[in-house]
Amino acid sequence: MNMRLLGNSFYTNANWEKPLRLKSVPGPEMIRLFDQNGYRLTDLEVLYAEANQQLTVAHRNERALKLEPIFAGMDWEDAARELIKRKNEWHGLDFFAQSVWKCAFFGLRPEGFKMVAWE
Repeated sequence: MNMRLLGNSFYTNANWEKPLRLKSVPGPEMIRLFDQNGYRLTDLEVLYAEANQQLTVAHRNERALKLEPIFAGMDWEDAARELIKRKNEWHGLDFFAQSVWKCAFFGLRPEGFKMVAWE
């Protein structure tokens, strides 16, 4: 396989240069669904990007789309009580084993940690 160097590069300025022109202070709804991995922009981030003439692309993780209805209808207090009651089953497990256990607990397919397209 031949590799080719492309002329693409990241924008090196990590700050927005143009401020938002809003009539009021943005509320917490503007940062709902914050994605700590940076995959999806919040509504506030989209406003900043657009004000600074940056293109935004709507990305939603397929797994998130499947999980939202499950989590929206869940009784979180009951789930927390049950998790605490069964703590002895998962507390001593390592990170990956805890993830598998908790996915099974919530009736979800396990995460694909460390899954890559190469060996």
